[in-house]
Parts: sequence; structure tokens; C-alpha cells
Amino acid sequence: MEQGIDLGKVSGSLRECFGTSARDIREYSGLTLAYIGDAVYELIVRTFLVESENSQVSRMTHEASRLVNAGTQARLIEAVQDILTEEEASVQDGPGSPQKCHHIQSL
Repeated sequence: MEQGIDLGKVSGSLRECFGTSARDIREYSGLTLAYIGDAVYELIVRTFLVESENSQVSRMTHEASRLVNAGTQARLIEAVQDILTEEEASVQDGPGSPQKCHHIQSL
């Protein structure tokens, strides 16, 4: 059986390349976690689009833009709210979360 990529080794190599070290994710602010989460969510959506339609890149880009936005993400958070751990829910609703800063960003 073929072995997959060892993400731990890749992560370590990238950290070495960029001159960074591992940090406890609980040290990040809500906005930083949202920034990382947005990238992960977009990758998931793009992967889903390629797997489900594998059409022209321009069409998939348009569809990804429709799905990767604050409104859709808010609906998804509502859909999974019941399965979040207490810690996950506290980050999502905590100080500095994008929901609480939205009114400031839109001024």
C-alpha cells in the first residue's frame, strides 16, 4: 500500500524554511483563527467543486465565490452549533470574533 504525505514532516520543513516555530493554537485571537479557518473552508469548497463537477476553472471560481462568503459561513456555523465543543463555541463567540467586529469593519 502506498504511503501518503507525512503532514508532520511537511509542517516541520515549512516551519524551518520560514523560520517559525509551533505555537499552541489556543494562543491565537479569534480573528486569527477566523483568517486560518477561511483558508481551510475555501480549500474544502474548492476540493468539493473539483470532485463534484470538475468543470471550467472560471465556473468553479464563480461557484466558490458564491459559497465562500460570510453569509454562507454564518449558516454553516448555525448548522454545526450543536456539535461544537464548549471550547470551540467559546472561540466562535468570544472577544475578537469576526461576528463581534463586523460592525466596526463595515464602517
